[in-house]
Amino acid sequence: MVIKIPRADIEIPTVGKRGTALLDTARTNRINYEGFTSELSSIAQTIKAHNDKINQRRIQNKSTKYNAKMATDVQEFFTRNRNRKI
Repeated sequence: MVIKIPRADIEIPTVGKRGTALLDTARTNRINYEGFTSELSSIAQTIKAHNDKINQRRIQNKSTKYNAKMATDVQEFFTRNRNRKI
């Protein structure tokens, strides 16, 4: 035996104003990908230039360090050879 519920008496619940309000919001708040990618590329170029300067400074510091070591080695070599002369 099946119990049938009369559909006309039951009120259909509503969730508020249904429509495209959410879709309209999504359409108006789109990301400008052209501007976004250009901004990212400019930031990347700035970071690359900064990193290049840091690497150049590292190379320069390493070169200066080895030049200083070589200069002290040359001085030690000459002082040792002066003392050996008869």
